[in-house]
Amino acid sequence: MIHLGYDVKCQQNVAFYNGQKLYFQYSNRAHKIFKGLYAVSKKVKGALPYTHKVEYSHKAWSDLLSVAQ
Repeated sequence: MIHLGYDVKCQQNVAFYNGQKLYFQYSNRAHKIFKGLYAVSKKVKGALPYTHKVEYSHKAWSDLLSVAQ
């Protein structure tokens, strides 16, 4: 599972998978990727800053890596 959320302290979107944490500054491409992933994700409770999770796919993770800070 890829966990998605928003880190209030850093004020950036974050993604976590397999021990890797990625931070994202706002950009049009990052916004489109996150919007698509949130659309197919499930909500998670009690795992802040992660509020959603989505099934792992190589395409999704590589898209996130391409726009990570």
